[in-house]
Amino acid sequence: MNRSIITILLFLGAIGLISSFVLPKYQEGQALQQKIIQARQELQVKDEYITSLYDLSSELEKHKEEMAKIDTALPSEPSLPVLFNFFQQVSAQNGLILKNITVNVTPNSEDSEIQEIDIQLSVIGSYSSFKNFLFNLEKSARLFEVENISFSLGEEESSFNLGLKTHSY
Repeated sequence: MNRSIITILLFLGAIGLISSFVLPKYQEGQALQQKIIQARQELQVKDEYITSLYDLSSELEKHKEEMAKIDTALPSEPSLPVLFNFFQQVSAQNGLILKNITVNVTPNSEDSEIQEIDIQLSVIGSYSSFKNFLFNLEKSARLFEVENISFSLGEEESSFNLGLKTHSY
């Protein structure tokens, strides 16, 4: 009887040791397997995302020229010296004298990232030169909106005041 009690006690002790040492390790192993499965799924989703980004990038490369035109039409910065130079060149090409230029940049509003740039130009020259000047503004890659035009006619030269609006983001 002594032997059977010792056997039962040893058996119960072995079960206790197994439940206290082996079972937690088994549960840790199961949890790690679940984490591995989850990590593989996340990796697969990220791989698919990277593949879609690569496809989009190659698609954008096909339209690089059009994107450059959009960047020219709606630049990321107001770049006032570039605007001043543009108006000086276009007015000179059309036989006008750029007398005065005033620029007012309206900052971004909270709901829009686009800045408005109001431009007031004063030029001196003939009506046909001014007409060509407006035509060249219309043909330029940069988007300009004519807000107002006023003029005073002279015998030899006329003075034209032009209000424009353009944008940047």
